[in-house]
Amino acid sequence: MNRRKFLASTTTMTAAACLIGKSPRACSAPASPGQQEDPCIPGLDYISAEATGCLRYEHFHRFSIPVSALIAPPAEGFIGRTTTLDQLSLDVVALHKFLEDTGFNEKMIRFHSHEVKITPEQLERIAQGEKEVAVEVKTPKGNFGHIFYFTASQSALIKIVRARSGGE
Repeated sequence: MNRRKFLASTTTMTAAACLIGKSPRACSAPASPGQQEDPCIPGLDYISAEATGCLRYEHFHRFSIPVSALIAPPAEGFIGRTTTLDQLSLDVVALHKFLEDTGFNEKMIRFHSHEVKITPEQLERIAQGEKEVAVEVKTPKGNFGHIFYFTASQSALIKIVRARSGGE
């Protein structure tokens, strides 16, 4: 990649992150109303995964689950939004073919995200240490979108066990 393309893509990504990074559609909602941490920034209190690519044009999204949702999985499960499309993962040639075939708006596609619904059962499997728990994300029309594979880190599992036993 030449320097000009690199700087242009970096500048575009930085501007996009600043404009949409705090959008409520950009990532998962806080686990509780009083929570102040930014769920877009994975840390010790979150487990994160990157979705597999899309069938029509290769691209990725990221999603984080707060450890608090694994300690006590909500009865309704956990619902949040992915990050917007990772621009650096985008297969531009396939994207333009997709846009040509569908007539979709390029800006809409480049900055889309998905709602992710994780069931209480999936949350519990992650909390129990099961590896690569698959969570499928569908498009609004019900078609295949992406699959996230979640595995809790050892530090997250320790935190879950301690909190569930009253030790935190």
